[in-house]
Amino acid sequence: MKNYLNYKLDILSAVAKRDADQIYQRECGLDVNHLRLLRLVSFYPEINPSELADRARLDRPKTSRMLARLVDRGFVVKRTTERDGRQVRLATSPQGQILIEKANHIATNLERAFLAPLTAKQQTELADWLDKLTHWVESGGLTRSYETDADELETRGQ
Repeated sequence: MKNYLNYKLDILSAVAKRDADQIYQRECGLDVNHLRLLRLVSFYPEINPSELADRARLDRPKTSRMLARLVDRGFVVKRTTERDGRQVRLATSPQGQILIEKANHIATNLERAFLAPLTAKQQTELADWLDKLTHWVESGGLTRSYETDADELETRGQ
């Protein structure tokens, strides 16, 4: 099992996220996922909660609960649109922007520490490989490739 790429990526992600969560909780009072939402709200001004969930790759109920916490703590401001009072738009508060700047500084240091075992060339290659694989999977390449391989095996009777 240790040889499967998905397993290795899951373990790496879980351990790195656990360690980062401890640091972010101590320094910012929020975990990685809350800070991700806060950054996305800042990066996409006037985003609505549904779009935020999609961009964060989190389910809507979880996003809603996390967003409520960010609003309660004064990091995010919700407002309704003038055209339709049911539509909600999100923005970061000044307090939220200050926290993002602090979290970004921490993220830079964490990333530097995380990549320390790699040379500069390896870091660049890793970033390129991850971008390529992410694009491949998001564009449906994984599923298409798997189905093509499965069809070929079935055709050959294997």
